[in-house]
Amino acid sequence: MDPKNFDNVEVEQEDASLQLWHEELWVVSTLTHEWSTDCTTAISSITSISTWLY
Repeated sequence: MDPKNFDNVEVEQEDASLQLWHEELWVVSTLTHEWSTDCTTAISSITSISTWLY
């Protein structure tokens, strides 16, 4: 195997894992954002219900 080609293979593998990491990060941040939005909605619903009850 040519040493020059070996370097390229390593770089490609690093790029692939970096891209995968970015995708996972994107999924996590999207889920976290949706979750926090749901929480905010839930809290405001509970607040409006409790003010309506009292």
